[in-house]
Amino acid sequence: ITEPGFKYQMSELNAAVARVQLRKLPKHNAHRREVAKRFLSELKGLDWLRLPTTSIEDSSNHLFIVRLPDFETRSRLMRHLADRNIHTSVHYKPINHYKLYAGQPGPTPVSDQIAKEILSLPMHASLSEQDVDRVITAIRAFTP
Repeated sequence: ITEPGFKYQMSELNAAVARVQLRKLPKHNAHRREVAKRFLSELKGLDWLRLPTTSIEDSSNHLFIVRLPDFETRSRLMRHLADRNIHTSVHYKPINHYKLYAGQPGPTPVSDQIAKEILSLPMHASLSEQDVDRVITAIRAFTP
């Protein structure tokens, strides 16, 4: 052992739940893949919105992250969607923004800029067709 940490052991109850949930994984992945395809096809052409360019076929698509031109546009889109009861989030802030790693590995201007521009759209196995329609409609109605 080189540093303090945690020892995690799964309880039997958690293991039982996991076994059931794992059986659902292929279906959930397929559903999220279809949602990602809809987002890609129906949001393309918005010149202010950068869509993911990685393959969705080999991904679990647990997140659908788009990129906005700047922090202000992202903030306005988040408010626009929140006003329509559409929850978004921001993932992947640069590691040196966490207290434990403050100042390490040094300045990260590219990561800092991207962190201000990315936004995670709703993406989960329970999204209905109507939910996806609402997200797409709301984004297409946004004026950057």
